[in-house]
Amino acid sequence: MGGLRLDAGKLVLRGGKKGTVIVPGLPERSRLIARVTSTEDDERMPPEGSPLEPRQVALLSEWIQAGASIPVQEVI
Repeated sequence: MGGLRLDAGKLVLRGGKKGTVIVPGLPERSRLIARVTSTEDDERMPPEGSPLEPRQVALLSEWIQAGASIPVQEVI
């Protein structure tokens, strides 16, 4: 719907129709972290099912803090 794809690193870094969702090195400024930690049903990702576990959010935050690097040979 918003053009955001999370199934490949290059696509995550590109963002969606509303722009980027990751600020490499700054998880606190990354919209992806705000969305996966939101308690609002219309904001939370994933939109259906259970929210991410705290450890999953921590892993995302650590990846972003470390620069959000992706494999050079990644195939989309």
